[in-house]
Amino acid sequence: MKELYTPFRKIICIRNNAIIELLYVIGIRIGELVSINLEDIDLEENTILIFGKGRKERLLYISSAEVVKKD
Repeated sequence: MKELYTPFRKIICIRNNAIIELLYVIGIRIGELVSINLEDIDLEENTILIFGKGRKERLLYISSAEVVKKD
């Protein structure tokens, strides 16, 4: 059971939780999610710049504390 609590598994769990929160809370499409770059995320303002269909830009506010958790 020790292998379930490795640092790598913790990172993967945090990543998966963030993905689910973004899809559910913000309501973005999977295609929009996979096209997010690090420079599109502003943790100071809690916003994400999303490029939708036809490269339309949307600036979305992240209201979930779990997604913007900084530790």
